[in-house]
Amino acid sequence: YQMPGTCPVCNEPRNNGKGKIHTTNSYKSGNMKYTLSLDFPLCQKCSDIQALFTKNSNRASLLGLPFGVIGIAITFVIGMAGTSAITFADMICPGIIVGFVAWMVAFAIINAIINSKLPKTLKTRNSRIGGTANISGFNPTHVSFKFKSKSYAAAFQLLNTAGGFNLMQQMLDTLNKKQPT
Repeated sequence: YQMPGTCPVCNEPRNNGKGKIHTTNSYKSGNMKYTLSLDFPLCQKCSDIQALFTKNSNRASLLGLPFGVIGIAITFVIGMAGTSAITFADMICPGIIVGFVAWMVAFAIINAIINSKLPKTLKTRNSRIGGTANISGFNPTHVSFKFKSKSYAAAFQLLNTAGGFNLMQQMLDTLNKKQPT
């Protein structure tokens, strides 16, 4: 697949952006499962924003972890204090569930707090990154893409169907384990 030289999010030139939008779609035929995955490169600005939000999400995940551990501990203390019929093994599953829920709630709150300090322009552009480019359908005879940007969609289609480069034939050759000619 050939990618346009512009960013699928903002339509600016990609230049040296390192970020990507990864999209995957699969279908099954009998015992076989076929998967098509593509990375759509981003411009430097969108790459930086994607990296910032990923970094913030990772920080929030780590900062929320102690709340999960506390949730597990509280579940064990309450469960073990309730009755002598409950064993440590009986508390493992409920403890993990409570700990996971506590961690996820803490993550959501902390992530919202961290990102609330960012300018609205960054939040707006970050929200546009998700779902910008998708493989919406895939089977042996057809691939469908969905792009938020009509100009990016037109450029992608032109690059991948013009000049005798037939995207469908290449895909069929791949599925049939033939080398494209």
